[in-house]
Amino acid sequence: MREKQNNWQRIEAVIKWANMSTNYFALYIGLARGENLYQIKRGNNGISLDVADRIVSKFPQVDKLWLLTGEGQMFSEERIRGAQIPYYNVDVEQGIAHLEHLDAESNLVVPPVGACDLAMCYTGRAMGNIVPPGTVVLLKAVDRDAIIPGGEYVIVCRKIVTLRIVRAADEEGKVRLVAGDRENYDDIVLNVNDIVSVYKVKGKLIINSIAHNGVCLTVVDITEDTYTVTAMKETLDRSNLGLLREGDLVNLERSMKPDALLDGHIVQGHVDQTAVCTAKEDADGSWYFTFEYEPQGAGLCTVEKGSVTVNGVSLTVCDSKESSFRVAIIPYTFEHTNFCRIEVGSVVNLEFDIVGKYIARLMQNYMK
Repeated sequence: MREKQNNWQRIEAVIKWANMSTNYFALYIGLARGENLYQIKRGNNGISLDVADRIVSKFPQVDKLWLLTGEGQMFSEERIRGAQIPYYNVDVEQGIAHLEHLDAESNLVVPPVGACDLAMCYTGRAMGNIVPPGTVVLLKAVDRDAIIPGGEYVIVCRKIVTLRIVRAADEEGKVRLVAGDRENYDDIVLNVNDIVSVYKVKGKLIINSIAHNGVCLTVVDITEDTYTVTAMKETLDRSNLGLLREGDLVNLERSMKPDALLDGHIVQGHVDQTAVCTAKEDADGSWYFTFEYEPQGAGLCTVEKGSVTVNGVSLTVCDSKESSFRVAIIPYTFEHTNFCRIEVGSVVNLEFDIVGKYIARLMQNYMK
C-alpha cells in the first residue's frame, strides 16, 4: 500500500498542479514570504489551518481535509478528479502478460478519458513520437473482435507482446501491427487466433517538456504532425503566450539531458516577465535589438557582458541600462528563431540569469 504523502509533498503537489514556482505560489495565496512554505519543506512547521484556507480559497478544487491530513484525494469533486486507475510501474510490453502477478503501485487520477482498466509505462521506441518512451498509457481490455483498424493497441500473444497501431492485413484472418517509427521498425503480421488478449490505448500521459518562447510547458498529447500543451492563466499573463494567434512563429527547445554539453548559460524555462522591443538595427547581416522592461525585483536585471534569455534564446548583453538592454543577433540566430519576426513594439519573454537571482537573494539576506 502506498504511504501517505507528508505535509510538504501535499503542498508540492498543489504547486506543481498550479504550474507555479514556490515563491510565486506563496505570494499568490497571500503569504508575505516563500519562507513560510520552506519551513514546511524542512519539517519545522506543519500545514496550518490558515495556510490551508488560503490555498483552498484560491484553488477551491483542492480538498482541505486531504491538504491538512493526507486522507482522501487531492481534488474534492469527482468530476475534477476523474477515474482512479491502478498504475503498474513496469513496462507494458514486459508486464501486461503477467498482470495477475503484479501489484499496482498506486492509483492514477486523470481527467475523464472513458472507461480504463489500468495504466502502465511504455519504454519502447517503436512507436516514435506517437507514444514516446516514458509515456504512461491508459488501457482498456477489449475483445479481439472489437479491434478497430487504425487504433493503438497492446497485443498479447504467446510469443510476443507489443504496442502497435493495428491495421487490416491483405490475408484474411490476419492483422498487421504497424510501428509509429516505420523507418526503423518493420510491420508484424499475426494470425488473429494467436492473439491471447487485447488492450486498447484509451489515453496517454506523455511526460515531455518543451520550451515555447522560453516557457517550459508539458506535452499532454502527440499526433504524427501536432502536439498539445497546457498553460494556466498565470503563465499566459506573465508571458507573451497569451498574445499568440494562429500562424504565429514560436521558438521551440527540448529540455537538456543531464549528460549533455552545457553551451551558453543555464535556462530554466521559467519566464520572469515580458519586455518590449524599442529598436531594431541592421548591422550588415547581423542585427541589434533593444528591449525595454519594467524592473520588478532584485536579480531581475541585466549586466554588461552578462546573460539574458529572450523568447528562449540565450544571449549576451552588450549595452545594459537600468530598465533596458541591447543584444546582438547573428544571421544564423536571426534566420532560425522568431527574431526574424520581431519588430519595434513586439512583446518578448525575458528570463534573467539564475546565478544573478541567487546572488541578489543572498545579498538581501546578508543586509538584513
